[in-house]
Amino acid sequence: MASTVFNSFAHFVIVMRVYRLWDRRKEIKWILIVAFTTAMSVAAAFAVLSLRQLDRTVTFTPALDMCTISTKPESLKFCLAALTAFDLFIIVMTIFNALDRPHRHQADVMTALQNDGARMFVCLFRAPNVLKIATVLLTYPSI
Repeated sequence: MASTVFNSFAHFVIVMRVYRLWDRRKEIKWILIVAFTTAMSVAAAFAVLSLRQLDRTVTFTPALDMCTISTKPESLKFCLAALTAFDLFIIVMTIFNALDRPHRHQADVMTALQNDGARMFVCLFRAPNVLKIATVLLTYPSI
């Protein structure tokens, strides 16, 4: 659950950056708020469902003197899918912002994307997902 709260905060910071890129347009603000609220609600709901499914699979293993998890929760992939879909939505919004600006040459679009921090967005969005995947693989080595 703590990772869901952290992800929500990180995504909110990025939403605010995208909102600024769009020159604080009111319609974009509402699109971002609705998308953010929907994605984080879906992710939180599936995170809770994953925890409930996980609760049934935790058993104590005396040989290891620790608790182990026998199966991966089925709803975990939907939690990650909601976050990834929101990441892609934000990237698309950034691309549309670059295309929405007046430009003379096609190279101007690429320059606008670079100025908007496209590389930063891609790295920021992929880093949490890579950490999640690494955590899942370490937790469930049988995947």
